[in-house]
Amino acid sequence: NLLTALQVGGTFKEIGATVAYENLHRRLNWGVAAEQIPYLVGAYAAGYTTLNGQTVYVEEAQRVRQTNRSLVGFGDYPLSRVQRIEALGGVQNISFSNELQTRVFDPASGGLIYDSTFNLGAPSALTMGVASAALVYDNSYFGATSPLLGSRYRVEVSPSIGDLRMVNVLLDYRRYIMPTRKLTLAGRVLHYGRYGPSSQDQRLTPLFIGYSDLVRGYNTGSFSASECPPSSTGSCPVFDRLVGSRILVGNLEARVPLLGLLGLGHGYYGAFPIEGAVF
Repeated sequence: NLLTALQVGGTFKEIGATVAYENLHRRLNWGVAAEQIPYLVGAYAAGYTTLNGQTVYVEEAQRVRQTNRSLVGFGDYPLSRVQRIEALGGVQNISFSNELQTRVFDPASGGLIYDSTFNLGAPSALTMGVASAALVYDNSYFGATSPLLGSRYRVEVSPSIGDLRMVNVLLDYRRYIMPTRKLTLAGRVLHYGRYGPSSQDQRLTPLFIGYSDLVRGYNTGSFSASECPPSSTGSCPVFDRLVGSRILVGNLEARVPLLGLLGLGHGYYGAFPIEGAVF
């Protein structure tokens, strides 16, 4: 397999690219991959002000960019039809930038008067040796919309050395049972954590547990301004308690084929595969 991907948007620094080769000729699959992935966040402000006695329109855009670059070799070996081991090793570089672009316009003509970009300063780049080993199991039986029966798990350990010294641990177990023909109970236990001296390094993006695929029906829009009173540190305790270096999540969900349950059509799903869930 040869994989190539290119994503272009914004500036040249925001190009994302991946090149990977995987050899599947024998039972031991192996490959190499190189990639650059930029992550961009920022802020934008615009309004009228006075410059040298003249009313002007000013636009300011701040770009905070994290760019991940890696070169790795990887392999996986199936122990059976439902279980395999995976391994990876290589080098990773993470660079940071923080830029403020200011553009000034004449509000009468719309002409550009001033355009400049300032470097606001950013953390120094990180270079690390990375590795991972994982045991993967999956004997689940998929329906048209989701798994119906069986279990899946992934146990992975990913150490890094160099500018960051830590170990990432992933434990993900999922189980699907069908007490009756039209009902599937799905459970999951997930832990992901950073351990070691650099596990809480400020240059790392903290883990956030408030995503709706982790805590269903809950996201950043669940907050209101009244829950974040003004403080000298600019922190919001209601939000801050959802970020950290380790997460532990448990989910339980009941799934039913809606049309099949109502007898609208033939077969398990009925006339069309539409699934309803209570979680």
